[in-house]
Amino acid sequence: MEATTLAKLFQRSAPTDRRAEFERLAQPHQREIFNAALRMTGHREDAEDLAQEAFVRAFTHLEQFEPGTNFRAWLFRILVTTYINQYRKKSRTPEMLALEDLTPNAEYLMSADNSNGLENPEEALLATITDDEVQSALSSLSDEFRTVVILSDLQELSYQEIADALQIPIGTVRSRLSRGRSQLRRKLMRYAKERRLI
Repeated sequence: MEATTLAKLFQRSAPTDRRAEFERLAQPHQREIFNAALRMTGHREDAEDLAQEAFVRAFTHLEQFEPGTNFRAWLFRILVTTYINQYRKKSRTPEMLALEDLTPNAEYLMSADNSNGLENPEEALLATITDDEVQSALSSLSDEFRTVVILSDLQELSYQEIADALQIPIGTVRSRLSRGRSQLRRKLMRYAKERRLI
């Protein structure tokens, strides 16, 4: 999706005024939609397909968007719906890491030589866990928890924006976010213990 601009995506098939309006509304959100798709799918090619499909659907249904409402939340709702409908059934095997590629052990993390500036040992540990481990832990969450965690913690949507995007009550957003974060924390701590980082 990064290489495919919205202008290229719609250059031939749409009336100019409609295309221009859509580009004006969607362009500021292109990067964050792709990033959310990447976190949801875990693979660049799948993320590009998912983001492109979400933009095509948004453009196709542009007349359903109510002017004056949150276009960003509307886009995320389309992205999540598209992901749930088309991509969640694709299972991927987590990437295997060689032992020598793993992060430093706990002795390093707790040593006086540790100069990363983090005072809390848990923060120091989590700082050593790579994106691959985070992606693997995220992928292991159920769709309902993973989606809320991604939209809140990675895309920084407000509770209201998430509620609007997923069409669920704010209380449900809070509950899923709390449970999702808790599961994610446990999975990352288990990973750290298995690799003797703690």
